[in-house]
Amino acid sequence: MSNFGESLRRVRIANLAAWIAGGVCCAIAAQAQPVALTEFLVPSPGSAPRGIAAGPDGNFWFTELSTSRVASITPAGAITEFPLHTAPSGPIGITTGPDGNLWCAAFNAQYIGRVTPAGEVTEFGPTHGSPFFITLGADGNLWFTDNGANQIGRMTPSGSLTEFAIPTADSGPIGISRGPDGNVWFVEFASNQIGRVTPSGVITEFLIPTPESGPRAITTGADGNLWFTEEFGNQVGRMTPDGAISEFPVPTDESHPRSIASGPDGNLWFTEFVGNQIGRITLDGSVREYGGLTDASRPIDIAAGPDSALWFTEGVGNRIGRLIPTCLGDCGGDHEVTVDELLTMVSIALGNAPVAACTAGDADGDATVTINEILGAVTDALGTCGPAAGG
Repeated sequence: MSNFGESLRRVRIANLAAWIAGGVCCAIAAQAQPVALTEFLVPSPGSAPRGIAAGPDGNFWFTELSTSRVASITPAGAITEFPLHTAPSGPIGITTGPDGNLWCAAFNAQYIGRVTPAGEVTEFGPTHGSPFFITLGADGNLWFTDNGANQIGRMTPSGSLTEFAIPTADSGPIGISRGPDGNVWFVEFASNQIGRVTPSGVITEFLIPTPESGPRAITTGADGNLWFTEEFGNQVGRMTPDGAISEFPVPTDESHPRSIASGPDGNLWFTEFVGNQIGRITLDGSVREYGGLTDASRPIDIAAGPDSALWFTEGVGNRIGRLIPTCLGDCGGDHEVTVDELLTMVSIALGNAPVAACTAGDADGDATVTINEILGAVTDALGTCGPAAGG
């Protein structure tokens, strides 16, 4: 598409959005629901799946808190479970290590576990307290939050353990992630801070503006910033590597955002534990929520993988969910939202066309198209769902 043609397309979409927002449609939108949502039941009843990560074998791997197991799930949904040696071990966090194995944090048994893709388990420990989440650092070591000891742990692939005390007492460290600057970043749930630890173990803390926000998880975004969830603040936070924080509210009240991951579309995706939804936040802070999960399934951890999907655990529903990001209003299914497709959505909203004319515009599946669904499609058309470069 020529520069002139693209400019004209964007002007038409912007004018259409202004016309819609001016009151042409007046319906109330529910949360969006992607059509590409699938749930897979974990074989062991009441397993309480917690952490999830992309594995080195093309599968996803997750922990089972209640059954003391780790498990793999193929892109097609086939699940294989492997018991840990110590029980009850209470595994929570899991990540892929530099050695092609999976590494998990066993909260109850106070050890770090290494699991090969074939399911062979080795346990290293004990740790000083109760390890929670774990990540691979830029230095090739495994880093984890030691919640019970109020420390950050570093473990080499050979199992050598070092722990570093967090300056603030009883800080409640939980989520942890490799940062964009070569450091490791973590959240302090109880002290309402974000922590940074260098490869040598020097820790710096940054206070979150919202008091008692309850930070739970953290990750690095495509923009080179840190993004984190605030469970009690009901917000998603963005933090630059030098400590400047911005906060964005989640539309659903008391949704309890838990985990967060950078998605294949360049946006951030997060779980809403109480809201029972999956949220998407763009790099400029625009939030959209996706429903359709099993009732009260309580999504917890989330991860992106090479299959262009988001995979997440459902702690109460005992399921693993897979969500493939789609474009709202992409009637033709070609990952592009055009002006004509937006006009089709307007016709449906006005009752001049059936919903079947663009089922991709009916995000929540209620057989109507609302103003917010149309505006959401406009956002997609102007963003990641515009025409491909050179098209």
